[in-house]
Amino acid sequence: MDRDEQHIEKNSDSLQQENHPSDDGSMENSDENFVVTQTTNGKAIASLILGILSIVMIFFFPLITPVFGILGLIFGFIALREMKQTFQSGRGLAIAGNICSIIGLVLSGVIILLVIIGIALFMEMDPTPML
Repeated sequence: MDRDEQHIEKNSDSLQQENHPSDDGSMENSDENFVVTQTTNGKAIASLILGILSIVMIFFFPLITPVFGILGLIFGFIALREMKQTFQSGRGLAIAGNICSIIGLVLSGVIILLVIIGIALFMEMDPTPML
């Protein structure tokens, strides 16, 4: 074996030993003993939770659900912007939160509109009884 092949073999052995996965799925560097973990953006999680709440709570509190939807959208867009800068995970959570928030806003808008139309029609009813 010549000198270049020994150097290449030594470098490939050191690269294989440098980084190896630990038990929790993170990567450990055996030379410097530090662990690199990728965290999930908290605002992305909040966006998904608020988006789901904006859909589920329509049937219980239709006047409050737009607040959940708007907050879910705000947190989702902030999370997407932060993840571009910090390389955190959770992009799918933020997108799903935005989608759920939009669905919740549309559904709550439709329900609120139907309630307003129902109240308006009720107010126009003739109070005289029909005989």
